[in-house]
Amino acid sequence: LAQIYGGVPMVDHVLTPSEYKMGRNEIVEIYDLIKTDLRIAINSLPERSVWGPENIGRASKGAAKALMAKVFLYESSYAKNYPGDERFTGLTQQWDSALYWAEQVINSGEYKLVGIDGERFDTWRSPETGGYQWIFMVDGNNSLEGVFEIQNVQDGRGWFDTRGTALCRWCAPSKVREINNPTEDGMDFGWGWWCPSDFLDSSYEPGDPRKAATILTEDDTILCNFDSDGGVAWRHPNYKVLNDKEGINRGTRKYE
Repeated sequence: LAQIYGGVPMVDHVLTPSEYKMGRNEIVEIYDLIKTDLRIAINSLPERSVWGPENIGRASKGAAKALMAKVFLYESSYAKNYPGDERFTGLTQQWDSALYWAEQVINSGEYKLVGIDGERFDTWRSPETGGYQWIFMVDGNNSLEGVFEIQNVQDGRGWFDTRGTALCRWCAPSKVREINNPTEDGMDFGWGWWCPSDFLDSSYEPGDPRKAATILTEDDTILCNFDSDGGVAWRHPNYKVLNDKEGINRGTRKYE
């Protein structure tokens, strides 16, 4: 809330009706409350490995430390980039604290960057799928790289819209080309939101394999399950009509 709205009402107890219209606090006060809560969590929670597989998804000591690092990172960034802005009064640059808590997570032995040792995974896309692409597939859920992952349920009870899985639909390419008959309009496949920006596209260094696993272009193919193709077909995203109207020439490949 503080990231989106700035200073928000500081709620550290169950409110009574007379408190529902309490005023906003300063950002520094909210950040201090967050840090206090996280210190309690860090001292109280077990590590992820102690929770065990039957408790996947529960907050752990590592999750609290990672969030603490993020809090200090944001505070330091606000203090550095908005000097004199009264909204950020009291916030200070504490990069050393951000580094300290990040290293606590890195050195805990609880987590690992999947693929950092050159591992490859046999997936529906390729028998040589890299770790960075694999972690955004279903099999990559709750991997050693996941510090804190919210779990979703697919039980056939309206989960597509209500249980957190609609992200895939929103971000899928809006149109795809017919394999043998590329049409002007293409076939509807998704809504095409969350398109990578020019800034992100130009941020990758040449040869960075993460770019191809993140950004979808017209030269790439996606796996479509149209009945006319017998349920399985590789197709190219169709940006032709979108280019004329929306200026979009790339899409997201994560959660493909």
